[in-house]
Amino acid sequence: RQTHRTLLAQLRGQSPQAPDLGARAAALGVPLERRQLIGVAVRPVSVLHGQTLATQEVLRDLAEATALAGRRVTVAALVGVVDDTSVRALLSVPMTVGVEGVLRKVAREIHRTAASTVVIAVGTTVTTTTDVRRSLGEAAHVAGAALRAPGTQLYHRLDDVRLRGLLHLLREDERVRAFADRELGPLLARDSAQGSRLVELLRCLCENGGNKSAAAGAAHLSRTAYYQQLARIEQVLGVSLEDPESVLSLYVALLVHEMGP
Repeated sequence: RQTHRTLLAQLRGQSPQAPDLGARAAALGVPLERRQLIGVAVRPVSVLHGQTLATQEVLRDLAEATALAGRRVTVAALVGVVDDTSVRALLSVPMTVGVEGVLRKVAREIHRTAASTVVIAVGTTVTTTTDVRRSLGEAAHVAGAALRAPGTQLYHRLDDVRLRGLLHLLREDERVRAFADRELGPLLARDSAQGSRLVELLRCLCENGGNKSAAAGAAHLSRTAYYQQLARIEQVLGVSLEDPESVLSLYVALLVHEMGP
């Protein structure tokens, strides 16, 4: 796997692409010329942080499961553990073969053989090694966003994660962080100081499309008790939760906050 990791690092732009990169990949049975190239990211649903031995063992096993899926489907692929959170793969598919069918087969095999529940994300199909970086990067961003709402899809694309995907791409922008802090700061401070769960109750409202009755059920509160808590949220934030734009702004802030630092 070390050679696979080295080639993936070059293709991701982490290190300069060697002149013989294509030849080295072809020697491993993964041709890069005149092929459809698709970046793939596979992440355990359980959130893993840091280079612990347990994390690395999980990812190594996941890399083996991903490589095995490629062999069973007979698709050429570079597969490796490239960071502390995911397995990355580059699929090389002949120009005459339908990509979607290959992706479905590979994804089914990964889900079937992986030791734990995973999220699979794919990037745009490209045809040159210079564009592979974009495809691999997209897959990583989509996987990160899809973790928040994995659903039951075999795999995810950028179109599937929509607002979460956009916010994941922008999550390190200080202006986005500042926006989330402005929107939620008073509520977070109130919860921290008083042990309340106003942020959680606000999330219930947002995730239920502003439907207060459904949100009360999701929060396991009577409607009367939940409405009282919503009034408290409005008081703390100085906004009206009857205003769609206010609710939208708060939901965006919640999504940014969930992504962590």
